[in-house]
Amino acid sequence: MKFAAIASLAVMATLAFPSKSQAAETYRYDVRSAADICRPARSIYDGKIRTKPLGVVNESSSVAWVTCALTGDMVGNTTVIELVFTTPGNEPRTCTLVSWRATNTGIGAIGYQPGSTVVVSGWDTRIRWTSANHNGGARYASTAISCPLEPGDGIVHVKHMYYEDIGQ
Repeated sequence: MKFAAIASLAVMATLAFPSKSQAAETYRYDVRSAADICRPARSIYDGKIRTKPLGVVNESSSVAWVTCALTGDMVGNTTVIELVFTTPGNEPRTCTLVSWRATNTGIGAIGYQPGSTVVVSGWDTRIRWTSANHNGGARYASTAISCPLEPGDGIVHVKHMYYEDIGQ
């Protein structure tokens, strides 16, 4: 009888105070075509930006702005965001990443982070933002990128790397 009472108390204590467990995460890469996620920033740029199967291109004779919106979440799981341009070039390109900054308690303030291309011979021209180098170590939450495209310039794809909760 005593054993049954002690066993019952042990079971009740186990159920009343569940142990804390860590969720398992896996690292994922999401590469999206600019034709899918980039749009002219304003209606005045609609006639200048052409959406092609492999990206978006400014086919006008003047600068046109585009905005590329990435899939994100409120938890802030994104660690790297990369924008790849259609043509290599020696002229630097500058775009601005706009993101909610994830904090331990949820979403913090909006952050604006300019980024410029790094020209490396034999590589695509790209801009890369990392949470470690550009966001104080905090992962990115919901993000978008705003870019001016020079005549003939375009964006091929946007990549983001993130952690996904896959349970325990």
